[in-house]
Order: sequence, then C-alpha cells, then structure tokens
Amino acid sequence: MNYRPVDRDRFVNRSDHDHSRMNMTQHGAARLLSRGSRVAFGIVLFTTALAMPSAAFASRTAGTSSGTAKATAKATVSCVSAAEKIIAADQASTPMKLGKVLNAKLVKGKSVWYINDTMASSTLAIEQGGFDSAAKLAGVKVTNFNANGTVTGIQQGFANAFAAHPAAIVIAAIEASLIEPQLARAKAAHIPVVSIWEGPVVKGTIYASVLDNSVQQGQSYTAASLIATSCNTHALWIYAPTYNSEVQAFQAGQALMTKLCPINCSIQTLYYDLASPAAVAAPAAEAVAGNTKINTVVLGTDDIADVVVPALTQANLSPAVYSGEGIPYTISSIRNGGIVKGDMALLGGSPATGWMAFDQVLRGILKMQPSHYDNIYGLYIDSSNVGQVKGGNPIPSIELYYKADFAKNWGLKK
Repeated sequence: MNYRPVDRDRFVNRSDHDHSRMNMTQHGAARLLSRGSRVAFGIVLFTTALAMPSAAFASRTAGTSSGTAKATAKATVSCVSAAEKIIAADQASTPMKLGKVLNAKLVKGKSVWYINDTMASSTLAIEQGGFDSAAKLAGVKVTNFNANGTVTGIQQGFANAFAAHPAAIVIAAIEASLIEPQLARAKAAHIPVVSIWEGPVVKGTIYASVLDNSVQQGQSYTAASLIATSCNTHALWIYAPTYNSEVQAFQAGQALMTKLCPINCSIQTLYYDLASPAAVAAPAAEAVAGNTKINTVVLGTDDIADVVVPALTQANLSPAVYSGEGIPYTISSIRNGGIVKGDMALLGGSPATGWMAFDQVLRGILKMQPSHYDNIYGLYIDSSNVGQVKGGNPIPSIELYYKADFAKNWGLKK
C-alpha cells in the first residue's frame, strides 16, 4: 500500500489527506501546529463511519422482535469468532529466513552513515545500537547522525554523508518522499541506501528495507479489542500520520473493524509527533475523558506507551490499551495486570532490527541481492502467553538469532 506522507513542515488539516479514503468525517477542529519539524501533534479526532446508531434509531429498535435480537447475537458470535482466529494465528511463531551466505571480511574498513530521524525515540535508539554492534563485529566504521525530527536535519545528514563518500547510507524512520533528490543522488553515485521502517516512493531509489508487517499489526489490535468488548469496541487510535507503517496499521485495523463490526463499533484518531512523544500524553487523557464511550486505546508504537499509559492511569481512566513492538514497559504491564492488555511484539525496539539493516548494508556494498526483511511478522502477546516471554524481545529466539546466526552467515563465526 502506497501512502502519500504528509510534508512535515507544511502540514495542515485538509480534505485530501488520505482519510477521505477511510469514510471519515472530521469531529472537532484540528489543532495541528507547524513547528518547523515533523507534523506537530494535536487533538485531531475523526469519527469513522462505524459510528453508533442514533438515539432515534436505538429507540425504534428497542422493541423489535426476538428474531432481531437473535440475529444480533449471532452477528456478535461471528464477529468474536473471526477475531479469535486472527489472534490465534498472530500468536503462532513465524520462522525467519536469512539471506545467502556472504563474506563480511570483504567490507572491513568501509564506512557507513546512519541517519536517524530522532534519538528521542527509544525504539530508534536501540535499533541504532544494534546496527553499531553488528558493524563493529565486521570492522565497519559507522557515523551516526541525529536529524532531531526535522526535515532540515535529515537533509543536513545527507549533505554530510555525501561529503564523506560512504560505502552505504542507512535511514531510520525517514519518509522517502522527503528525500527523493538525495535518494536519486545516492543511486547515481552507486551508494546503496537501506531504510528502516519506510519503503521507497520511487522504485529502485532504496536498495533494501527492514519493515514489519503493518497489516498484521493493525488487524491484531482490532481483533483483540473486538474479543475483549464482545464486538462493542469504541477506540481511540493514536498514530503518527507521517509514517507509512503506522498509517497502514491503522488502515488495516479500521478495515477489519468495518468488516466485522460495522454498526456497534467506532474509531477516533489522535495524531502524535515522534520527535516529541511525551507531548501526546495530556491530549490522549483528555480525549478519553471527553468521550465516555471510549473503551479501547490503540498506540501506533510503544514509543508513546510509557507516557500515555501513566497519563491515563493518573487521570483514573482505564481503557484497554493495545500497542506494538514489545518493549519491557508494555510487557510488564500485561504481566502485572495493568491497563495494557496486548502488544504486537515486532522487531522495533530490538537490536535485531539494526542487525538486519546491517545485513542489508553488507549485501548492498557487495552488490548482492538484498535479503527479504520487508514484511516481517510479529508475535501477539497478551495474558495468555506473556509467561513465555523471557529476557528482551518477545519474539522467540530472536536474541540468539541475530547474535549467532548472522555472524555465522557473514563468515565471521564458525
């Protein structure tokens, strides 16, 4: 799915922003303030076409026949059953496959530039650390550049990188649409660009990507909430509209809810800015407090879990929270009976993501075909399987996987 990212320096609430494809009508005035960086967070609440029936309609249906009641009960059972099948599949382990064996010793001494959108994101910081560790193992020099969540910073990072003539460039959580001229220049200079979390807009400008399966992520959130509420979900979905992966997760989750629960469920959205994740805490609590129907909060990333969850708790609000990436904070909340009820444990927040990106870099430098890390499945964690989570990332064997198997596959360990 190709989503047209929002220009972070000139974002305004406008009808052609892809929500028109989602049958969404604005509910409340947008309060998005351009701050010269990425899209500023604001309470941008949209109510989907899944809205509850009107009071008049509810009154008319109150006295309907028992046949209608039976049909409603049957629809609920069908909805819950379908959702349960999705969660069951998401809790099954999906094996990952490495690319072809290569000789990493051939790139020893090479230099690589790693342009990170923002180090304010703990997820991105951890992934960068994984990349650095992998590069150190292979004897590759890495120059890390923090763009501080600004378009200007990203462009400066590329300018500095080009001046250094690196063997490869890595971009982390940066929309390709913002840097098309830079990507074209890198391609012309035969510098492979590896992207973490964002795919290319123009085919061929990005050598390889490391991406989660965003559709699986969004559907798992919706399925879990439908089960928990017996298909009476009223969700506040908080995500960053500038990130393809989070937009696609939202669209997939909304589509599933439209399919399984078209009448008794609804979704509102709240945007946040990854460059300043703490700023969304108060608006999130205000949105939930202002709509007593909301019984579910979906977070586009665990990066905002440790600010949104405390804000909700301090306001004595207890909607069921669903998030993704499997960081210790959310896993701990699930384990201890907190308001986080489920987490789609992805590779985000794990050094493994950085190791996969470095694997792609090696292949790019050696002019090999990239590995297929552009549709990685996660593992859904809730109270039923949280006891199986040991150590860092919840994905089974992922820690050993990247530490041992990658090194062996690169010819650096027997």
